[in-house]
Amino acid sequence: LISLVRDTISGTQDTTNNRLGHLSQENGEPTKVPPEFREHPLGVCLRLLEAWVTKLGEHRKQFFQVLWNLIDKCSDANILRQIVRMMGKWVVSDETTERGKKGVPVLSPKEKIQFLTKMVVFERLRVPGAGDVMKDYLYLILEIFGGNSGTDTSHSDLTPKLERAFMVGLRCVYPDLRERFFRLLESRIAADVPARLLHIHGAQDWEALAESDW
Repeated sequence: LISLVRDTISGTQDTTNNRLGHLSQENGEPTKVPPEFREHPLGVCLRLLEAWVTKLGEHRKQFFQVLWNLIDKCSDANILRQIVRMMGKWVVSDETTERGKKGVPVLSPKEKIQFLTKMVVFERLRVPGAGDVMKDYLYLILEIFGGNSGTDTSHSDLTPKLERAFMVGLRCVYPDLRERFFRLLESRIAADVPARLLHIHGAQDWEALAESDW
């Protein structure tokens, strides 16, 4: 797998160098590197593997293990945002597409839950751009819970296992996002007082907030 990525990047780099050399000869002056060639090499690897994920075969688990480790240890916000967007495609769309045609699901329901719950660690991320990573993640959780429509029927198989992520959204430091999570919570609870008290004291699991003063 590593050899495949290395060979691909090597070929891309040769093409890039040739193009830049050609531009330099045409202009007779040093060439500025176009933005598309400034991407982090790790980001390039992730994009390549994302495109090939359904063809990785026995290397699929290795790729997912790399993603798991990056979620836990990576300190580059751009890479983490790229992973969140990748998960959004795999979880929300539930499939890959190839030339506009429907593909096959990338993640099993169990794998979706594992990755989405793992990404709760972004709440403790302390690097430049960490806020953008967390916002991307919370918007993904909102979409899974039906934050745009007020229902969670589209991914009802996932939402019971993502209560912790949902509760993190209720205490997030971004007012607009926090308001949307509260509106979604209110839509899930009956309007009468007894039903609300029953939900607060009996149905809702508050364990995810046990370590905070929320």
